[in-house]
Amino acid sequence: MDNSEELNLNEFKEQIKKTGFVLEYEVSKILEDHGWNVITNRYYIDPIKNIDREIDILAYKATDFNGIKYYTSLIISCKKSKKNVWSFLTKDLESDDPNINHYPISYWTNSKIIDFMLKEKKIENIVENKFLNKDYLHNIYGLNKEIFAFQQMNSTSCKPKNDSNIYNSITTTIKALEYERNSLSERRKDKAFYNFNLLSIFKGDFIELYFNDGDIISQKIDSIKYLNRHIVSEKEAFYRVHFVKYDNLEDKLENFNKLFNWNSRYYAGLISDYYNKVFIVEDYAELFWEQFERSLINFLDLEIRLEYEEFENYSVKSLDYKYEEKKKNLILTISFNNSKGYKNDKELIKKLNNNEDVNERVSHELKKWYKYEEKFVFDDEIPF
Repeated sequence: MDNSEELNLNEFKEQIKKTGFVLEYEVSKILEDHGWNVITNRYYIDPIKNIDREIDILAYKATDFNGIKYYTSLIISCKKSKKNVWSFLTKDLESDDPNINHYPISYWTNSKIIDFMLKEKKIENIVENKFLNKDYLHNIYGLNKEIFAFQQMNSTSCKPKNDSNIYNSITTTIKALEYERNSLSERRKDKAFYNFNLLSIFKGDFIELYFNDGDIISQKIDSIKYLNRHIVSEKEAFYRVHFVKYDNLEDKLENFNKLFNWNSRYYAGLISDYYNKVFIVEDYAELFWEQFERSLINFLDLEIRLEYEEFENYSVKSLDYKYEEKKKNLILTISFNNSKGYKNDKELIKKLNNNEDVNERVSHELKKWYKYEEKFVFDDEIPF
């Protein structure tokens, strides 16, 4: 007997529509139509409870530039409800509160240069002060109000129920982000940069309840951003979660499509900025100086012993530098061990400056570590 005669196949179809799987499929399809790569039902270990948890959707776009892959990633929770609306209680934002990072940017990179430049420039301040005039960046990073509470409320009786589904959509995306970020150091050996964004997509209605001078103003909304201070694995950080109605998803994706293009340009530009200013801006060269100095000192010590018998007791103690920006000339200053006096030091430096093998090796190391191909010369003057 054909099993279809015993099973109500139409009823199976109707019942599966009541689950969240249909919504996840629909969201994934929209993402793919907008050029995003989609991974569904990805599991991670909850670091607090040590149990498996599921990320509904992980979506990303990527591009390569000069040997580094740049990812813009969306970590997404999908929820739905016909009986309940999600209400967000808001108040005016205290934009000058020094205890709040209003523009948290979640990223991971194994590029020492990008990591250095982001910490040096304080990317949150840059976005706030320079880039929020771009509509799409303001829509992603800008905040006008603060969500101080949220509730599921019955769409018919309007009575509050609880905040469990809303809260879970926040915590699962945050924990998933931290799992992804912490696991990348083992998974990625090639150079990469990841920008993470958290989204909670809801198939249902949003209500904002704005508390304003003793009054409460209610209105329907399509999206809202929630700034959260959260502790994961004993580390506290700020996170931004984008709450987006399913019906408004395609409009919001336009902002993230533009963010991907901006990320690729801006973060790749940080590397160019580093190399262009490496000997001009104080401390930039320090990022690789230890490796550069060690490699060059080992070579110079060997060259001195083999080529210059009268200086066989000499060895290089340290290297430093100063840069003549107008002349585009790098002066590498040498400090010697076993120095026999200023005149002798000068004589050895002169020989090193005229040594083709030394010049070739120094050029190689400068290009390797700093992409520097302009003039350089040895000297014994201590830079100030």
